[in-house]
Amino acid sequence: MSKKGFGGTVVLVLAVAVMARVAVADDESDRKELVEDIDDKVEDELSDMVSRLDRVKGSDSRAQTIVRNYPGYISQFREAATYLRRQKELQRLADGIADRCASAESDLQSEIRRYVGDLDSKAADEGPTKLADLGKNLGRTWGDAMSKVRESEKEMRGAADKAQFRVSEDKWSYVQSNMSSASSGMLAYWNDKARAASDKCQRLEQGEKHPDIDKALATLASYSSNTKSTVTQLKRDYNAWLRDVRKLRSFSDQDRDAIRDAFCTAGEYEMEAKAKEVADRWASEINNVYGSVTGQGDRLRARSTATQMAKYQGPKDVIVGVEKNLANLAKLKGYELAGSNNPNIRTRIEWGNKRHDELEKACAYFEADVSSSYCRNAIRSGSNCRLDCIKDCQVIEFKPDNSKARAEGQQQVEAYRDGLDRWYKQDKTDLFKRYPDLARCESSDKTELKIKTDVVTYEMCSGTVKNQLGQQLDETTLEVSESPE
Repeated sequence: MSKKGFGGTVVLVLAVAVMARVAVADDESDRKELVEDIDDKVEDELSDMVSRLDRVKGSDSRAQTIVRNYPGYISQFREAATYLRRQKELQRLADGIADRCASAESDLQSEIRRYVGDLDSKAADEGPTKLADLGKNLGRTWGDAMSKVRESEKEMRGAADKAQFRVSEDKWSYVQSNMSSASSGMLAYWNDKARAASDKCQRLEQGEKHPDIDKALATLASYSSNTKSTVTQLKRDYNAWLRDVRKLRSFSDQDRDAIRDAFCTAGEYEMEAKAKEVADRWASEINNVYGSVTGQGDRLRARSTATQMAKYQGPKDVIVGVEKNLANLAKLKGYELAGSNNPNIRTRIEWGNKRHDELEKACAYFEADVSSSYCRNAIRSGSNCRLDCIKDCQVIEFKPDNSKARAEGQQQVEAYRDGLDRWYKQDKTDLFKRYPDLARCESSDKTELKIKTDVVTYEMCSGTVKNQLGQQLDETTLEVSESPE
């Protein structure tokens, strides 16, 4: 091997090792093999290569620089890789917790509805104890699980801080960027899973103080046969129930407005997380009362169909209203109550990602990397510059159609243009080798790279209609007259 190519080979091996980790960062089955692979390359192959060069370096200044500096670089890499490995071990700690909490929440809501909706006096007698015990068990289970997640946060962030390789000499900058991307990618993954788990489990952690258990216990305590058997009381209870139904309906409207607002105000890189955060927050609000409200509706329906109510008009009006409103509330279950798993939100986000990809595919180069040695990513600090599009001597960013995303795009294309200019001035041969079409953008006197910029938007805001974020809901029915019959 020539001395000239030696440094590039060392860096290449390291870069490939890091890129392998990034490419399968979420593949648990390959974790051990990857860790061992990196350790072996750092400890054995790379160190051995430097030792062999030391024996033949002679007076070659480049070889002397490699022998003098690379052992320290390799040592730094190995230390950073140790913390990267620890990040990997912690990365999946919160996996699946959000889904399991969502399932437990759904089961709890069904139990609350069953007890609150049961006319049998036995349900009112045993319901408070059963629901309180269920709440305590859920609180212990999910409180313990979330404690482990929260305890791991400090260690995860500490490992991310130390899993940094800060050497920018020559092509080592690619290793630096890849290490940074691997670390930040795993931290972002952990953050997403931990946040989702916290959102889905926070009510269950409260145990018997879960908001809907509280409401159910208060509702069950209010049941008494001597006051609930009259037609007038039935109608009063129905009208009181309607107020809770309207509150749930208003939550749905606010939820959809807030999600659309996220599509219309958030930057590209925060948009998905923001929309999901909003959806989960409103799902929590709705879940706080959903089981009790639907259970009360079931009970009103059962009371309205009792034999002694058959000769009155009021109970018939109540039955019609209860049926319509329960059907309306059922529409929330697969959408608003699903929070960030709302299929219509996922569809909208996936459309945006697909549209972004479609626009990129029309470019000469897309997802084009420019090393942090030349380019500073104004929006995602610490990362390489990754250009959406290079086409016809233009650098183009594709962004959602809102003012914040457009402003981010403008900052990025200007930084990317400047980065290409630095690369051109420092090593235009390398630049044109990587992106040959850019040679056509060189000035006639071969002293300047003429690059224009543009930001092209796609319809994330203007194309989102709030009624498309869930099922179409009917208006809440009117109250019934409480006049005696």
